Amino acid sequence: MSDPGSDRFVRTHLKTRQLVLLVELGRHGSILHAAQAANLTQPAASKLLSELEYVLGVQLFERLARGIAPT
Repeated sequence: MSDPGSDRFVRTHLKTRQLVLLVELGRHGSILHAAQAANLTQPAASKLLSELEYVLGVQLFERLARGIAPT
């Protein structure tokens, strides 16, 4: 059974685009390639990721010289 508090959090704070981007980041390992796959610009993808990390209070990906890695 799911926690009503977490369900409410997801409905009120997470955007569908953020979730799509999160999946694509995991698949591609690059903000640019994930943005292209999610039909976003790279700056928009970076902003969505930053917003998601801020809301959750954790760094989800480590930014590397050649892409990203999940934390």
